[in-house]
Amino acid sequence: MSYPPGLTSPSKVAAPQLDSWAVGKSTGTNALRADLKKEIAQRVYYNRSQVLDSLFVASSGNALSNDISVIDTVVAAITTTCAVDITALRRIVLNAKGGDDQEKKAYEEEMYPHLANIFRTIETTCADAGHARPYFRQLVLSPSTTLKSDDPLLPESFPTKPDFPVAEVPPPSSGTITDVVDAAQRLRWRQCPAFLEVKVSSSDGPVPALNYKILAVRSTLVQGADYARAILSSRPFQLHVFGIFVSGTNLCVGRFDRRGIILSPEFDMFSPSGIRNMVSIVLKLTWDMSPVDLGHDPTVSLLDGHTYYNETYPRFLVKMSTSVVASEAWRTVGLPLWSSHSLFGRGTSVWRALKVNLDTAQILKVAWRSKGRVSETAIYERIKSAFKHSMPRGIATPSGGGDVYDPPGQKVSVFDLRLHPSLCPTSGPVTDAILHRVALNDFGRPIWRYRDSAQFLGAISTVVQANEKLREVGVVHRDISGGNLLIKVNATYKPTYEVDTDGKRKLKDELIEETELDVNEGFLTDFEFASFTIPPATVVSRAVPALSHGRIAGDARSQGQHFRFKEVTVFTPEKVAGDGMTGTAAFMATELLRAIQEDKTITRTFAQDAESLGYVILYSLYKHAVEDSQVSNDLRAELSKEFTEFFSAVSIAGLLSKRAQRFSHGREADDSMPYLLAYIDNDTALEICAQATWTFLAHLNETKKPRNDRRAVSAMMAEEFPSPRGGMPFDEAYPLWIGMLRKAALALPGAQGSAT
Repeated sequence: MSYPPGLTSPSKVAAPQLDSWAVGKSTGTNALRADLKKEIAQRVYYNRSQVLDSLFVASSGNALSNDISVIDTVVAAITTTCAVDITALRRIVLNAKGGDDQEKKAYEEEMYPHLANIFRTIETTCADAGHARPYFRQLVLSPSTTLKSDDPLLPESFPTKPDFPVAEVPPPSSGTITDVVDAAQRLRWRQCPAFLEVKVSSSDGPVPALNYKILAVRSTLVQGADYARAILSSRPFQLHVFGIFVSGTNLCVGRFDRRGIILSPEFDMFSPSGIRNMVSIVLKLTWDMSPVDLGHDPTVSLLDGHTYYNETYPRFLVKMSTSVVASEAWRTVGLPLWSSHSLFGRGTSVWRALKVNLDTAQILKVAWRSKGRVSETAIYERIKSAFKHSMPRGIATPSGGGDVYDPPGQKVSVFDLRLHPSLCPTSGPVTDAILHRVALNDFGRPIWRYRDSAQFLGAISTVVQANEKLREVGVVHRDISGGNLLIKVNATYKPTYEVDTDGKRKLKDELIEETELDVNEGFLTDFEFASFTIPPATVVSRAVPALSHGRIAGDARSQGQHFRFKEVTVFTPEKVAGDGMTGTAAFMATELLRAIQEDKTITRTFAQDAESLGYVILYSLYKHAVEDSQVSNDLRAELSKEFTEFFSAVSIAGLLSKRAQRFSHGREADDSMPYLLAYIDNDTALEICAQATWTFLAHLNETKKPRNDRRAVSAMMAEEFPSPRGGMPFDEAYPLWIGMLRKAALALPGAQGSAT
């Protein structure tokens, strides 16, 4: 069915990326884990031996972990060399029974060196036997410092660490025994494809002891899920993560992907069969398993000379399939522009990239799309068709991409990677996801990194006009956020060269040089969740009864009924099963947040997109201010506090509460964001933009009382964009807001009508 203009079909709302736009330092670990715990409940499989099956798949025919004689040798070494450690571990576990959390933590720390010695013995036994080693990883007893994050927006993301990260390390100068990682060396999350977590009590393991369908998700599992979240965000081309849980003398293997968690049965790792499994698992993680076996995307490879453990962020060759002939491929340049912090969901990452063979700079987006939803590349094609293949300014233009295939002919999906149909739900809220890529011709930088107010307002103006053109053809974006409004720039491939020892010139590095456009322009990206108010239509020929005098259609009393063919338009429903609705919570319209909180269905509208754009404007002004090196430390501290109070929250309820405070009865922009207004006090254009945007959002949130003690711009706002009690309907407030944004542009130095 079709819907009235401005409306799309109702759907449930979800907001999986709430924490990704936290302000300043990463939001509190405890609050994030509480939210994560709720998400896990419907996504976890307990006591599934299939996890071990997938882990025990041989990486190669000569894998040590599958060689019975090797396992026999290592087990013999552990039971003799590490007998003291095993005895000590059993004693520590026994002594910890009945202890409180603080006492358990102390006992847990006593376990670390004994486990580290066992893990090291496994490695040295195999190395001393002269076995070849294809991969170099180490179970590192991590010190008290947290692991480093490379997040481009939040450098202090993931302020935590597992007890034993499985870390990729440099090969030794000789032999196969890895150098012990210095305890003072701070590991990076990106060099850790897996982890091992320790608890002193078997009752603190990730698997509930009784009926797991009734008992709540265990805190240890939530802790492991948080580590998996950090790994997937820090290694954006990682498709799933293995985590090992040692609880007392029990061991359990977990597998974490974008749709859920699968846990193996627990077993005693020092029983006759358990010790063999433990040895095999450690060998697989540190010695045998290829990156792909450990969950790395098989269509992505490190460029020559690049590793996950080097100080310099690695570069990658990204293909659309594992086919030898890569018709579409890219080389990434630098850190990702964006990498999602969510465990469950799209797992979006955005990269600067060079198209292979053409060396043209492009933006490359990678994400998991719902199997029940049209792909983003198809959505772009439909938008182009709506504009008769002439995309207006302000909308990103795609150049390629699609679903990823491995092997050729088979799409990469979460459920297929699980290998077992019994681990793939056929009904319920969890649906399959397919790996998808989109390359864009347009190149840009984040909207908050504007050069001056003219560039900022020019970019905003372009996007506002683009959004209105989208409305004209029935498109609702549904996910306008700070990450998908970009300032358009020129991007040029800049190779650098060096001369080798033979005197030959060779490529040293590849850079993408960004230069300003002659005009100030922005563009809108990420149409993955865009919807259409008019369903897609196809013109087909359909047989219909030929009418004669005195007969009506459908009256087939004569066996000699005649038919003619008529062209009719057939509408295809846009929504299909499994197509939920999402968005980036920090920028979502307030009525959408309320729908999430109340678990209601709601129809998406242009008005909600416009409200999201308003939040992006204020967010960008704040972020620009706190990143401005010219700002005094005192003002930056106040700006950061004000910024956090506006945008940073770890729950929907918290975000709604903060908005209610910002736009509470009787408050105006001067009260709600005094430090931002102080920062832009000498820039009339930005002040008009900020105040008008705040007023527009206030009308959509709460009521206000009239005030007389206003500054100059506030007084102008009260006259031209009034704020009566009871709020103003969107249809009235929106044109006034747009009018004030135009007035802001006229206030720019040199603009017609400006004072300069």
